[in-house]
Amino acid sequence: MKKILTAFYPSVTPIHVINLAIQFATQNSAVIQAVYLAEGKEPVNSNYPFPNDLSIAEDFRGTENISQENQKLIEDNIKAFKKECELNGITFSIEKNMTMEQLIDKTVNSDLLLIDSESNLIERVLTKIHCPAFITSAVEVLQKVTLMYDNSVSSKIAIETFISLFPEFANLPTYLFSINPNKEDELEMQQYFKEKLQPCFSNLMFLIVNGNKKNELKKILDQSSAPNLLVMGAFGRSAISDFFHASFASTALKDKNICLFIAHDDKS
Repeated sequence: MKKILTAFYPSVTPIHVINLAIQFATQNSAVIQAVYLAEGKEPVNSNYPFPNDLSIAEDFRGTENISQENQKLIEDNIKAFKKECELNGITFSIEKNMTMEQLIDKTVNSDLLLIDSESNLIERVLTKIHCPAFITSAVEVLQKVTLMYDNSVSSKIAIETFISLFPEFANLPTYLFSINPNKEDELEMQQYFKEKLQPCFSNLMFLIVNGNKKNELKKILDQSSAPNLLVMGAFGRSAISDFFHASFASTALKDKNICLFIAHDDKS
């Protein structure tokens, strides 16, 4: 991992996203490129729960337009981001007043896009980006990983990209999870599990369930009592990714103890 791209509205800059970007950059000797979106052109979610994470200002009203009264809040947030990077010895860059289209263009030359699960960026950019995405909730420490797998190219790309980018998670309890595989697919999955994945994880289990795909995935989300990282391919022809579009991702992550890693093949 060489470049981590993260995006915020400057008046709502959650500290847990900053901390995770610094953690990933430290572990992978990566640089952080912070994009601050143009709030005057892109609406801010007024229900966003982290308006003052990095600011000493108390008078945030969640307005859509950048006003004089919250300009200091914006400046404080950017200064705080710079300070955290400098304290941790992280190389970083900052770009302000970017549009969604410009953000999407930035993903072409990035190794990872890191965004918050409570922002509206999921619906706006997730289906259009050109690099993997890590969508983080405010969990303290991840305790397990669930690899969603259906023997498709999309799911294999997601899993193998995850292995490449995040070797630090290899020792967590990890579940290779498949829904409704046919017999032929199941045999191929067993081979993939033993030959490709077992050497990469210290505590890997293979689980198969049968039933309605969306309902079974919802059960996985609902039953995640421990902070869980869900890994899946997206937006290709995968039987899983067909229904896991951006709006479902946003809904699934709300009020859940879950983070999400998505990678997909642009050609799928």
